[in-house]
Amino acid sequence: PSCRRLPHRGCQLCRESEKQRVTRKVKWFDDQQGVGRVNDASTGKSFYGPGGPYAMFAGKDTSRALAKMSKNDDDISPSLDGLSDKEIGVLNDWENKFQAKYPVVARVLN
Repeated sequence: PSCRRLPHRGCQLCRESEKQRVTRKVKWFDDQQGVGRVNDASTGKSFYGPGGPYAMFAGKDTSRALAKMSKNDDDISPSLDGLSDKEIGVLNDWENKFQAKYPVVARVLN
């Protein structure tokens, strides 16, 4: 997939390497399928940074895991195949929380 930066803020995040960033990717469907958001979750380092309870989510598409309320490695996947309506609703709730808390810094296309 290719990545397109949203309006540049000249922030430190833009100068850090991929491994230094604490970001989370989610396949979320705007008007068209396949447009994912990348959130800057660096203010949540205690959750998503090294040693945090959700560190396994950093830098990955966690859509399926969030929908299933799972930290199982097998569920850390962009696939939404086979999710129930209830699980899609859970993912929607998580997406709303992340959008309110963490700024979108890029979009994953494709």
